[in-house]
Amino acid sequence: MKDVFLLHLPNYKIIGFGIPLIEIFAAMGLLFKKTQKISFLLLTTMHLVILLWVSPWGGNSNNVIIPWNLVMIGLIYFCFYSDFKKVRPELKKKYNHKIHSSILIIFFLLPSLWFIEKWPYYFSFHMYSGRGKTMSVIYEQPIIELPENFYLETKNLSSFEKHKIVNLNRWSYQELNVPIPPSLSIFKQLKNHFCNLSPNNSPHFIVYRSINYNGEYDIFTCDDLEL
Repeated sequence: MKDVFLLHLPNYKIIGFGIPLIEIFAAMGLLFKKTQKISFLLLTTMHLVILLWVSPWGGNSNNVIIPWNLVMIGLIYFCFYSDFKKVRPELKKKYNHKIHSSILIIFFLLPSLWFIEKWPYYFSFHMYSGRGKTMSVIYEQPIIELPENFYLETKNLSSFEKHKIVNLNRWSYQELNVPIPPSLSIFKQLKNHFCNLSPNNSPHFIVYRSINYNGEYDIFTCDDLEL
């Protein structure tokens, strides 16, 4: 974990618990007219701190967080703080309740399709859930030179002790500053890419059933049609 604003974050674990608690209680405050203003200010401040946290001035990590925090500030403002909330009763009259019911059904139905790989992981209430899978690439001889911290240990993989296991998430953070979504459809695309990239140095692929690169796993080759 990186140092942010000169703070060594592992020494301040209370921050990790504090932010979601602030978010939960402030969100509850948005439900009541008397506490809407203070809740709006509190949540806006929280999102601004997060923006600074992941910006180049802070931890400079996971840039995809930046746009959604900006959107959250906008949603809070228009839905609970601005004059826009005055027209909500008119919107309720204009749109049929059946449409509202259909939207709610879709909202809860589509995420369940993730279990059969028919809906994206991040759209299925799995953000920071700790669920999902991870994939790494195993080479006997690396096709390009990578920093040592890109590689995983092979001590638990006796048949690949002399191989290099590339941590794709670390590579993605280095190149794009975002993680790889734990989706089998994306893993399949990556598998095809690496197999075509070096046909004479066919890699193996290890898919862990945990996002923490430990526990049970499956090994695949370029000849395997499915993951």
